Amino acid sequence: MAELKISSQNDEQSSWYGWIVAVLCLSTFAVSFAARQLWSASIASASPELGISMAQAGGLVSAFYVGNVSGGFFAGVFIDNFGPRKCLSISGIIIAICMFLVSLTHSYTVIFLLMVLAGLASSPVYSGTVKMNLGWFTDKVRGTAMGFIMTGPAVGGLIVNAFYAPFIKNHGWRNAYVLAAAACLVVGVIVFFMAKEKGIALANKTGKKKTSEERAVNMKGTLKVLFSGQFFLGTIVQFLGINAGTGYTTWAIVYFMKVRNFSLTQAGGILAAAGVVTIFSTTLCGMLSDLLKSRRNLAMVGYTIQAVCIVVLAIAPDVRLLWATVLVRGLTGGLGGNSNNVMQAERAKGPYVGTVMGMYNALCQLGSVIAPVLFGIVLDITGSYFVILMSIAALYFTQAICTFFLKETLQVAKQAS
Repeated sequence: MAELKISSQNDEQSSWYGWIVAVLCLSTFAVSFAARQLWSASIASASPELGISMAQAGGLVSAFYVGNVSGGFFAGVFIDNFGPRKCLSISGIIIAICMFLVSLTHSYTVIFLLMVLAGLASSPVYSGTVKMNLGWFTDKVRGTAMGFIMTGPAVGGLIVNAFYAPFIKNHGWRNAYVLAAAACLVVGVIVFFMAKEKGIALANKTGKKKTSEERAVNMKGTLKVLFSGQFFLGTIVQFLGINAGTGYTTWAIVYFMKVRNFSLTQAGGILAAAGVVTIFSTTLCGMLSDLLKSRRNLAMVGYTIQAVCIVVLAIAPDVRLLWATVLVRGLTGGLGGNSNNVMQAERAKGPYVGTVMGMYNALCQLGSVIAPVLFGIVLDITGSYFVILMSIAALYFTQAICTFFLKETLQVAKQAS
């Protein structure tokens, strides 16, 4: 009986510490996303200083994702073999170095290369946090945990809009990059010493190098999951969402400033308000999916609402409706992306989860490479932010249609048991 009691206590402690790990994963996401989105808040002041066009400015956003996509195809392998703790820690430290160097250089080419390297360093973040989630949390609370962890990007966006935007106005964009570097460094060090691995999150330590046959078997298993019908369709859905989301975050501040005549502080403020709502939205939407045992239906509703909100943003006649729309968009933001990500993680759960989710994230992040430059070129040609917003809305509508053909992963698990 004493042995059983000790085991129960250990399980309880592990469950409690899982939320500490979740906070660390959230923090890693937050500083990484703040670093990548900081350029969007810097475009208005940095572009004239560097003497670059809007297409080139968008290219720096894409540069980050070029590295992120490239690294994503093999980052999961490192996650599986060395564990998420080390990989997430090293990721934060390298991003910190890149952000600090960006603050020092005046060369567009050098900044572009540093953005690529920072993106490469950020590639383990998604698959690493997903593997931590699968290791620490059960199916019953996985949606909630994923929603909480995926609040990180919203926190990162809030940091950019609420803090960095006014900071840039008063102290310059270069000093903002120094602060971003410090934040990444601090989080990276804390993760190294405090993040623990458990269950499937543990590194696959075999004590010997894998043979070519073993590596071939691993790759075959990875590709089998990655290109299964449902997983592949879920990847397409997320790819479209990344295009839409990146397009919005890249050009929203500039849109509010140039079309709506907001100041940088006002533009950052309205997006920061939406970011605050999104922080609660993602976790609550995850809890809702666990409670209703429905991820697919919530995702369809979420994508549809996002599309409608973007259309309203383009045609809203007054500022009050504009504010309300941005807040509604933030409130419902977690319904789509988080639900789809959880479904993908549940489809990928197994010995190859790190590698699969790394490749999944890399494929989805291709949208982040394409969207900023493509929208920047369209903007240079048409000069119309209305065209940009309508294109983003169309992507969200397409997501909703594609999600209709996905199956509920929780129902599949229930039937299997």
